[in-house]
Amino acid sequence: MSFLKNGLDRITVSLDAIDPDIFSNMIGEENKIIGKEKLITVLEGIDHAINAGFNPKAGKLKINAVIKKEINDNQIFELVDFAKKRSIEIRFIEYMDVGISNNWQPSDVFFSERIIRLLKKKHRLKDYGRKEGQTANRWYMSDSNSFVSTISSISNPFCSDCNRLRITSDGYAYTCLFSNEGINLNPWLSLPINLHELENKIKSIWEAREDNYSEDRFKVLEKKTDKNQKIHPSMSYLGG
Repeated sequence: MSFLKNGLDRITVSLDAIDPDIFSNMIGEENKIIGKEKLITVLEGIDHAINAGFNPKAGKLKINAVIKKEINDNQIFELVDFAKKRSIEIRFIEYMDVGISNNWQPSDVFFSERIIRLLKKKHRLKDYGRKEGQTANRWYMSDSNSFVSTISSISNPFCSDCNRLRITSDGYAYTCLFSNEGINLNPWLSLPINLHELENKIKSIWEAREDNYSEDRFKVLEKKTDKNQKIHPSMSYLGG
C-alpha cells in the first residue's frame, strides 16, 4: 500500500503473450528458460499489484498487449481470458514503428478491427467508442465486468485530438510519440523553478505543434531512404 500512499495511483503492465516461448520471442529473449522466468515474474507482479490495492475495476491496473501478425496473434483469446478472470481492462495495440530497432514492416500489423471481429465470436462486446483526447476504443465485456480496448494508431490514427505531451527523465519535451527530437526544458527546470515561466514554455511548445505522423505515416515512409531516414527515440525512452 506504500506506493498508493506515495502517489502512484495507476499501473499499466505490458504482457504480449501467455505462452512462454511466444513471450520470449516478443521481448527478444533468446534463452527460453530466462524468458519463462520473466513471464512468471510479470504474471505474479500483476496479482501482487491487485493485492496491494490497485483495483482493476476502478481503472487502477491495465494490461497492454502489442499484437504482431503470425507471431503472437494466436494469444489474443488467452490474454483476454487471463485479464477477464481478474476484471482487468486489456488494451490491444497495433504494432507500431516506434524507434528504429524493431524493424517494423506494415505487413506485421494485426489490425484492431480484426481483433474485435475475432473476439465477438466468443464474447459479448458493447462498443463504448473512443473519447476525444483518449487513445483507446473500448468495448465492455458483459460476461466479465471489464473492458477490451484497442489502440489503432496505424489503421485509425487520432492525431487531430491528441493531448499528450511527453517529458523525458532528462528534461526533453516530445509532442509526438514519433518525434525525431525533443525540446530542451532544462533551462526552465533548473532550481529555483519558476512555475509560471515553465507553464508558459510548455504552452508555447504545445501551441506550435504540427505533429500528425500517424495520419501521414505511409507518405513519410515512402519518402524515406537510408540516407535521409532520421532516428527517432524508442518508446522505452519516451514512455507510452
